[in-house]
Amino acid sequence: MEQIYKISACGKPQPASYRPLRLAILTVCLLAVLTQVSARPSDVTKPEEAISSTSSSSPASTVLSHNLKRRSAEEDYDDEVDYERVKRCHEDEDVNELCQRCSKVTKSSIVFPMCCSNEDETMDWCKAYVYYGIQN
Repeated sequence: MEQIYKISACGKPQPASYRPLRLAILTVCLLAVLTQVSARPSDVTKPEEAISSTSSSSPASTVLSHNLKRRSAEEDYDDEVDYERVKRCHEDEDVNELCQRCSKVTKSSIVFPMCCSNEDETMDWCKAYVYYGIQN
């Protein structure tokens, strides 16, 4: 039986049957590394210069888009009190993302408005829970 050999990068001939084995080892190594990677921020607060550099739109267009967002956001809620509870989330993307993540991991829909308004310091608890895994 004739065996097919390929030349490796180091110049040594290797059987073609090693290819699936190397692929399996590579996959296992990647999975081992990926399970150890964490998506937590190194610093919770953003530096002011990073915020100013990312906002490239003019102030007039920002105000206009904010008013359009606000109008559509107000229509989603039955009364002004409900909107006031989540107003901060509609104004700040970072707070919105934090509160949505917190609501998702706690599997409770009431957490989102409580987090947005920081009712009973819920936002502070969510920040510790979502970003650092602290449950107090």
